[in-house]
Amino acid sequence: MMRTLLLLCLVLCSGPGLAQSETRILFDDDGVIYSILPDGTDRTQLSD
Repeated sequence: MMRTLLLLCLVLCSGPGLAQSETRILFDDDGVIYSILPDGTDRTQLSD
């Protein structure tokens, strides 16, 4: 739930231009940090 809200906020706040050109950093429900590439499909765990 929290991850969905955070992702939605990032998408709405950044706009389509940033969504296509920048890597996003997200926090998982457990506080794990993920890197999301511009295509939105690749997630790399940055910390546990």
